[in-house]
Amino acid sequence: MFVTAHDDYAVEAFDRNAADYLLKPLTDARLLRCIARLQREEQASGAASASAPMLMPMPRDTAPVRWLTVSAGDTTRLVSIEDVLYFQAADKYTEVVTATARHVIRTPLKELLPRLDAESFAQVHRSVIVAYAAVDRVERDLMGRLKIHLRDEAAVLPVSRAYAGQFRQM
Repeated sequence: MFVTAHDDYAVEAFDRNAADYLLKPLTDARLLRCIARLQREEQASGAASASAPMLMPMPRDTAPVRWLTVSAGDTTRLVSIEDVLYFQAADKYTEVVTATARHVIRTPLKELLPRLDAESFAQVHRSVIVAYAAVDRVERDLMGRLKIHLRDEAAVLPVSRAYAGQFRQM
């Protein structure tokens, strides 16, 4: 289900199998009709009970995310996925870091990861996903822990033992 103030993206949304496309300003009645229809379809399919969460995993054949919609106050921006250096978990939110800005989105890392191109991004820590193109080098400290240094960015990102195997060849 897409909720947006822009009707320009409706065709693309339905091409991606959107259940509905709701335009802002959204009325409670319109939202409730959409939810009721989705629940009826879910019950009719017999796939889940009425108390099951309505979120479904993304189909494997879905194209990777190309753009992120980020909001700050009354401003909404589109951020190209190619501009992202890394994602970092921040409580219930995810911080999106580019070379010029930091943004916050409401999508948790575990939901975001399967939607990213695996050839461009890698999870390196339970709280960090990094763009391979942003990695300058990986260093091992005196304790044997790996740290990622990024190109043109002062941040140093941790690599947990569970993900260290990705960088053994570097």
